[in-house]
Amino acid sequence: MGIHDIRSTLKHVNEKTKKRPIYIGFSMGTTGFYIYSSTFPDEAKAHVKGMIALAPVINYKGIKSLIRITAMPPIWPILRYLTYLLWNGELLPNPSNYMWPFIKSSLGMYAFQTALNLFFGFDYKQMDALTYPVFPTHSLDSVGVEAYGHYVQIYQSGVFRNYDHGEGKNFEIYGQKHPPAYNLSKVSVPVALYVGKNDILATTASAEQLYSELPDGSRCGYRLVEFRKWNHVDFLIAKDVNRWGFFAEEHYLTTEDGYKILVERAYYKNNTGTPVVIVHGIAMNSLGFVNRGNISLAYLLGRLGYDVWLVNYRGTWYSKDHVNLSPKDPNYWSFRSITRIGKQTFSINEMGIHDIRSTLKHVNGKTKRKAIYIGYSMGTTGFYIYSTTFPDEAKAYVKGMIGLAPVINFKGTRSLFKVTTAPKIWQTLRSLIYSLWKGEILPGLSRYLKPLITTSTGMYGIQTIANLIFGDDYHQMDPLRYPVFATQLIDSMAVEVYGHYVQIGKSGVFRNYDHGWRKNMDIYGQMDPPAYNLSKVPVPVALYVGKNDILATPTNAKQLYSELPESSRCGYHSIEFPKWNHIDFLIAKDIMTYLYKHVFDKINQMDKENC
Repeated sequence: MGIHDIRSTLKHVNEKTKKRPIYIGFSMGTTGFYIYSSTFPDEAKAHVKGMIALAPVINYKGIKSLIRITAMPPIWPILRYLTYLLWNGELLPNPSNYMWPFIKSSLGMYAFQTALNLFFGFDYKQMDALTYPVFPTHSLDSVGVEAYGHYVQIYQSGVFRNYDHGEGKNFEIYGQKHPPAYNLSKVSVPVALYVGKNDILATTASAEQLYSELPDGSRCGYRLVEFRKWNHVDFLIAKDVNRWGFFAEEHYLTTEDGYKILVERAYYKNNTGTPVVIVHGIAMNSLGFVNRGNISLAYLLGRLGYDVWLVNYRGTWYSKDHVNLSPKDPNYWSFRSITRIGKQTFSINEMGIHDIRSTLKHVNGKTKRKAIYIGYSMGTTGFYIYSTTFPDEAKAYVKGMIGLAPVINFKGTRSLFKVTTAPKIWQTLRSLIYSLWKGEILPGLSRYLKPLITTSTGMYGIQTIANLIFGDDYHQMDPLRYPVFATQLIDSMAVEVYGHYVQIGKSGVFRNYDHGWRKNMDIYGQMDPPAYNLSKVPVPVALYVGKNDILATPTNAKQLYSELPESSRCGYHSIEFPKWNHIDFLIAKDIMTYLYKHVFDKINQMDKENC
């Protein structure tokens, strides 16, 4: 890895840019650099300006990590043998696949954190409830058994040295009985170390030895992270790693129909600002509003002083619990147990009258303030259902509503979605989904996209499919962030939620779920499901619409705006960028320029009740 992977990379970067880069390594990324730079010191000096080392590793002096148990002579040979037997030398291929059950609850996440603490050092303080589920499901990857074995050898010998092949092969390869040590005095570029006081894997003792062995001309600073509990993995996932300085809370709400949903709260310094409730679209969850660093919607609103609440609709990764049902039970996802007085239902209607309603009640109860609601795609649909069903309640709990890519029907749609509304196609798909996944559409889909994000061809393939659904816009595709979106934004959904949209698309009417005329008579007292009356929406509504959104079209949005009462019309805004599509509201490169600055002005206007 050091003499090939890192060497090839630095050569390539130097040739492409004609500039010397600064190298930042974390953990094994530091080990690889020391191997490269001590083996090819002249080349390293020519290709690298300096090196930043986060949690540097050369040996395991003073280690207290559980990893040292795996290095014990009786245990390591057994683990090595099993790895070759089970996975041909790849240690735990696709480990993130096994982590999905843990992220569904706070208990599961804390259990996972406890296991990490035994390896890396205890630090619950830096656990970020908003983004922590990303780590176990997206940050973990497999490792070669001999790469791990090399670290085992370094631990056993206490010497930072080459791989030990055994005496016979060592003589053939190195010309000596033992593998040669890497000579750190040959490192020819400035090196700065950043070390956690509570890192029980890459310890301060190990880092101090490393720094002492560097030549004087390469010592560019040894810094202990100020936070006293800072451990090995905090360099990646700590709450304060970006200095967000936010407080985070988890609120698990039980809806009237028994579903348990997670609502996450985040605020900066204090929670006295106006609450802003953000609700995601179909086939995603709240991660879409926190995974863009300092241009994440939740971050920006928090820094503006708002008290941010992020909803995770029923059935998403973080909201899969129920008082009686398991997600493995088809009744969790379907209408099979419906009666006039209710049992479990699972359409967009229930998300509006239960998930949204429970959230807004809870936020109002906690803050004693009316919230501003931001909905994206299905997040808008849910609000219109809620506010037309409970208009007086909505008026008491909500100051105003921002609709991003609003959906009430699919008039004018040119999306691939339209194909699924054909009766025979949808009936076939619906039957398959119940047969394969008991009513959950494509559970764990993002796992299957991982192989595609490793190449530019794969990423453009994903983008091409997205364009057929949402509208084409390659210009706003950010190649640096797109792999994150492809693997983090996508969540599963209930078949009847999608089916509700299929019905709306087919009928062209924004109305309740159609159970068939007999059940409709039982439930609604009429043969057709009742339409939602948008003239009842009692709060100011501002719409933001993409000109190139082929799913939630401008035709659909204009009809929505025309059906709102005049007193609730707070602005219809077409995004200026001509190719702006449905998904650009989440992932566009220029989201600050074309969307957020206008949305923030509107929120301020609503907050002052000037709309």
